[in-house]
Amino acid sequence: MEAAAEREDPAPRDREFDALAWEPPDGDGYAIITTQTCDLCEEGEPSQPWFMVSPVRRMSGAHASRTLPGFMYRISPPDLPGATWAADLRMEVPVEKTFLVGKTPIAGFADERGLIDFADALGRRRDRAALASSLVGAVATTLRERRRRQDGFKRMLRREVYSVRLRIEEGTREAPVSVVVHVFTRGPVSDNVRDRFDAWWDEAREACDRVGITLLPTRFHACEADLDIYEDAIALDLG
Repeated sequence: MEAAAEREDPAPRDREFDALAWEPPDGDGYAIITTQTCDLCEEGEPSQPWFMVSPVRRMSGAHASRTLPGFMYRISPPDLPGATWAADLRMEVPVEKTFLVGKTPIAGFADERGLIDFADALGRRRDRAALASSLVGAVATTLRERRRRQDGFKRMLRREVYSVRLRIEEGTREAPVSVVVHVFTRGPVSDNVRDRFDAWWDEAREACDRVGITLLPTRFHACEADLDIYEDAIALDLG
């Protein structure tokens, strides 16, 4: 009964984005550098003569307030005219570094937090696992739809869950036989987390059965560390 009482979003997700709907900016156009700073501004003997850029587009009024597809990333350049801007990550092209000589850089974000969030988004885009379409549809898609349609599920994910991860127990990523979802929570696992994931599991298990995949019971893990500190800390390369 609780799930039925959840507010459902009546607006369907718009997955159709016409490339011609993006308005080019005035002047010569803009691009955002996606190469890491340490590779762009090499110290010592230079060894990387190229850097990568993605186009930046000013979004049309029809798309400015919509949920963007994963390949578009909103940016907030403080020195560009007031508009809605987005980096189009479908395209990355190499540019020789001498192109930057005499150019004045434009900040893509108002503060360091914006830069960090953009770097995290680039990392996630490159770190995506190649999975069988049937597995994505039965597990990931059902989770996303529940998050989109149920405010309570969305709040639970934001407040109590640190990470949701998938493990192939039998088979391969492209030909899975049995899988399990692991839920890592911020602190003790609450009844709210268990109940909401159990309700999702009933739905997802049937979806997995229809495509010949066994979805094993969800496993829960309580993270006792201060995850806010962990997320804010910088990983050190000790290799």
